[in-house]
Amino acid sequence: ETTGLADPVPVAFTFNQLPLSEIYRMDGIVTLVDSMNAMRHIREKPKNGTVNIAVQQIAFADRIVLNKLDLVNSTSKAEIIKEIRSINRFAPIIETNNSVAPLKEILGISAFSIEKAFEIDPSLMNETEHHHDHDHSNCTDDSHHHHHTSKHDLS
Repeated sequence: ETTGLADPVPVAFTFNQLPLSEIYRMDGIVTLVDSMNAMRHIREKPKNGTVNIAVQQIAFADRIVLNKLDLVNSTSKAEIIKEIRSINRFAPIIETNNSVAPLKEILGISAFSIEKAFEIDPSLMNETEHHHDHDHSNCTDDSHHHHHTSKHDLS
């Protein structure tokens, strides 16, 4: 959980590097979108060549909680959803008021994938060092041995 406009990529990479990746499993990136201010944040032009953090949060989200829908009209809601879908067409959008969302839709979703992050932004490969930190739950190669402690969900 990060507060406000924080770039999810460094957080995700932190939990996918040793030693944390041997102890914890990142469940997913859930992005809370404030319907009242979403378009302003999405359309902001960042300074100094940095990325638009609101767009980055939506792009890397595994779930998008679209909040405060009771405060916008149906035209604004449709515009926001269209804009979100132009950034991330795959993440389910959970429509809420007062951030009340069914927990089964945002916790225990097993949605995060470092590979998906690289598909979204291949330049991330250049920004990070290669670490051997993937999950071995589906590994069938007998020569592939590592010691792993049990992982704790970060949900």
